[in-house]
Amino acid sequence: MDSILKKNVDLMINNYIKSKNKLKYDGDLLNHFVALILTSSAKELNYEKIRAIRKFIKDSTSWFSTFRGNNLYVISILLSLEEEWQQRFERIQKWEEHLKDNGFVESPYLSIGIWILTENFKDEEMYTVTRKMREIFSLMKEEYYNVTSSDDYIICAILVSQGLSSHTYMDITNKAYDEITENDFTTNNGAQTLATILCTNPDKWKDNLEKTIDICKLVKSSVGSIQPQYIGVIGVASTVVNNADSFIREVYSVEKYLNGLPDYQFFMDRGFRLMISMFMVILSKKKLKTNYLNSIMALIINYSLVSQQQAIISRAN
Repeated sequence: MDSILKKNVDLMINNYIKSKNKLKYDGDLLNHFVALILTSSAKELNYEKIRAIRKFIKDSTSWFSTFRGNNLYVISILLSLEEEWQQRFERIQKWEEHLKDNGFVESPYLSIGIWILTENFKDEEMYTVTRKMREIFSLMKEEYYNVTSSDDYIICAILVSQGLSSHTYMDITNKAYDEITENDFTTNNGAQTLATILCTNPDKWKDNLEKTIDICKLVKSSVGSIQPQYIGVIGVASTVVNNADSFIREVYSVEKYLNGLPDYQFFMDRGFRLMISMFMVILSKKKLKTNYLNSIMALIINYSLVSQQQAIISRAN
């Protein structure tokens, strides 16, 4: 590992250990999310601030609001990056009410999507942004009716924040989706997520798709399968690396380093370990904006939490 990559990995490890000790009831998955978000933002864990944010949210919302459980944890972690976090949360509530009035369904996905929107737009732009959100979501629903639902609000918010037109989105997504599904790397949901992320760099989507396929082949040959909740990070990687082989070598070096640390324990499968390692390599390239990387991690963590809950329910039955 080069010095920049190692510095980021060590900061992530430090934040993970602190999070595991201070936010142990959040669970290991969210502890890793804290570590990745803070590392991306070059910050260290502020436990008292997160605790104050959670208390404020619980006092400011009803017991049955979506700002409870895992969503409370995720939102509070994201808000802890802000100096004026209270005002930011009040903005999120304002945008949520407006989007609900315009047909969007209240859900954890909507609130995370709104965090992304309020990160990139002013309140004065709320009406225009809502129209764009509705336009892109309607197109997704029309084209991919069998895999599109409220869990796509986050990816819609990312697309709107990137300034992508609906025409460009549909043109790229349809072509990329067909090729991804032909290669059979992931589920239809995973293919939709991957194709959508490739849209965020519309001028180079074909080259990035080729790199994505190369990375997927290498990962599949090593892991055996690519879980749909993690595949989005591969799409992001394709936008910042020049060569799939060299990228994967860096990823494996990070994974090996993490596995050799006695204080850094993984409870999850290798797919998640590789996703963390990929994110660290992507971050070291310093080619993407912090708020975009944090948005992608918020997307991935929500998919991962849902997958974890579904696995628990499945085992119970």
